[in-house]
Amino acid sequence: LMASHFNSRQIENIRRTFSEEEIGKVVQTNPFLLMKVPGVGFNTVDKLGKNVGFNRIHPTRVWAGILEILKIEANQKGHCFT
Repeated sequence: LMASHFNSRQIENIRRTFSEEEIGKVVQTNPFLLMKVPGVGFNTVDKLGKNVGFNRIHPTRVWAGILEILKIEANQKGHCFT
């Protein structure tokens, strides 16, 4: 994870959320699930996604990007999103 631009706090939060075995599976199958971890956002996970083969138009990447935009709108501008 360090090689994919995650900082030590993000790695610590990931390890609190997922077991070591789960981390390996998530990284290979859907790294965008890491966005559920506090302090881990789209930009960081997207770098990892590109490294494991998720291209710009991969549906999982697109969906994660949409969710990130909605989260930003809700948190910064006060719009509702659940």
